[in-house]
Amino acid sequence: MIWKETLEKMCESTYGNFVSRFQGICPTLTKQELHLCILIKLRFSNAQMSDIFGVSVSSVSQKKFRLKKHLSDSLEGVLPEEMTLDRWLAEF
Repeated sequence: MIWKETLEKMCESTYGNFVSRFQGICPTLTKQELHLCILIKLRFSNAQMSDIFGVSVSSVSQKKFRLKKHLSDSLEGVLPEEMTLDRWLAEF
């Protein structure tokens, strides 16, 4: 679990309090969803994330799909349907 905390701190310092800002707008995120957001923000590929989480690449794609749905439901109008989750997080 140390790697998750390290990545969280790195993302927080590199991307202007990304984690704090993100949790502020979506406090209902689970830790796993937050870690997925961090890996996406750090531009890890689906294959790299599948290795980290110990799941298939298609499982990562499904996690991202569900996360986008959760965020879309929680943040009405903030995450455009036509925008990918990866792009939205890169711009956040």
